[in-house]
Amino acid sequence: FFAIGLNNGFIILKALKQKKGWERCCHPRSPITGLAFVNATKDRGTLITSAKDGTVNIWSFQVPTIEKPTNEFILNSTRTIPVYLGPTYIHFSQQSTVPDDSFRFLVQQSRKLEIFSLIGQSHCSWVPENDAEIIEVAYDCTGSYLYILLNNQSIFVLNSDFTSNMIYTLEKQYFTIASNPKETKQITLGDDEGHVVVVSLSNV
Repeated sequence: FFAIGLNNGFIILKALKQKKGWERCCHPRSPITGLAFVNATKDRGTLITSAKDGTVNIWSFQVPTIEKPTNEFILNSTRTIPVYLGPTYIHFSQQSTVPDDSFRFLVQQSRKLEIFSLIGQSHCSWVPENDAEIIEVAYDCTGSYLYILLNNQSIFVLNSDFTSNMIYTLEKQYFTIASNPKETKQITLGDDEGHVVVVSLSNV
């Protein structure tokens, strides 16, 4: 199954094999900006949602299956994390399945990154210097590094707990970033004219 976030604050959860869908309001009157499944099986798991109003919600869910078609769709809020006003996005490294009590996810806003646990506890945060704003972030394929694209023609590389960093200066401003899923410290950058460039940060 997969989830779709809508501009009216609703999410739609769809099961492909059953050709069914369920709709619920998760963030009243605020567009959904991010969705992430955690330790999900074919009928249950945890869903994290973020919205433009600056909140992050953590949900437990259960859906009917072919084997158990009589089950009801259940979506219960287990935690709400108020961050601060402004569009909010969520990210996490998908290296391996970990117990819920040790799972960590990243909350991105224009002026701050913060790592939370599923119980809503903040573990560390990072704020760019000199009023720079965060455009986009991407995890390295190993999950050990985080690439942060800023609006001042630079990329910050942080380790997973924000305790060390490196900075790379770009020749021009880029507006999107993605990491190579198989090659560490290799990223792709895109500009506002449709150009794409692949960069190996180990060679910079």
